[in-house]
Amino acid sequence: MKKPKKIRYAIQYLLIKGLIRLIQAMPYRLATAMGRCMGLLIWGLDPLHRRIANVQMRATLGKAYHWSLSLKMFMHIGMIPVDMIKALYTDDAELFKRFEIHGMENIQAALSSGRGVMCISAHMGNWEVLGHIFKLLGRDFHILMDIRNDPHMDSIIKEMRGRLPGVVIEPPRGGMVPRIAGLLRQGHCAGVMIDLRGKQGIMLVCDVLGLPAPTSPAPALIAIKGEALIVPVYALKKGATYAIYFEKALDARDYGRPEDVPDQLTECWRSEPIVRLSTYMQDWLTSIVNAHPTQWIWLYSRWARRSDMRRLIREGQDFKTYVLAQAQRLEREAPPATAEGS
Repeated sequence: MKKPKKIRYAIQYLLIKGLIRLIQAMPYRLATAMGRCMGLLIWGLDPLHRRIANVQMRATLGKAYHWSLSLKMFMHIGMIPVDMIKALYTDDAELFKRFEIHGMENIQAALSSGRGVMCISAHMGNWEVLGHIFKLLGRDFHILMDIRNDPHMDSIIKEMRGRLPGVVIEPPRGGMVPRIAGLLRQGHCAGVMIDLRGKQGIMLVCDVLGLPAPTSPAPALIAIKGEALIVPVYALKKGATYAIYFEKALDARDYGRPEDVPDQLTECWRSEPIVRLSTYMQDWLTSIVNAHPTQWIWLYSRWARRSDMRRLIREGQDFKTYVLAQAQRLEREAPPATAEGS
């Protein structure tokens, strides 16, 4: 690692540690007000991500779109680290008083089945508080999560995750699918985010909010290979409380058996069970985002790579036209159907 980058990482580390301690010491209302102000500041000073959010919102929300939605979304994002830190350093009994849980019977029924349970969620509301629910349920929970390139930042994240006993971080390395699927077959619980674009050569195309989006097949493949019960879950910010929703479980076996789907992510393009289950997941995401548009992270470039979004914005190209052409190109480039997916 080059020296300037080391120095920058070290400074960021000290600033973030200081911010964590400041938030810990501040009253909750003052801390959330500071978070909203930070989001407002970023909205004003980060034109690229503001434009990415507005372009995607305008193209998918139709008449419901208004420029102020992106402002509200940025202010919401500013509160996420505040809520995460406050939750991690709050006594469990006090924290659980702030949880408004809907559908607890759904997750309990899934857990009591003895089957593996895969919770699917998205970068919606405040997903960071969901790990605390599994403390309440008394179950271990395996979460797929990237490792940061910045070792200082990674150490902070590991330290904070360490305050969630029972939550096991699973980096998305080679062998991820058989590893997590094996845990599910043994009756463990896992959590997967479904609103990810997927990498080149490891994606399929699903409708998301009315537009075709490159989508990672990993959640569907893991669920089917693990013969899991799938429980959609999300946490919405409601004032000083967190409204957590567990929806009814669906059975991955209804979409296919392990032998019906490919073993490799690169082979999932034409696998009918993977496409059907991925479509269900993205339809669920669409319904939640339409209902609560300011609580989803629109600054993430969902339909196109960030470099392409930057170019589209700079050149003033039509976003919908690009997305539709991209979907046609991806379909042409897709490999032929495999025996498992035919």
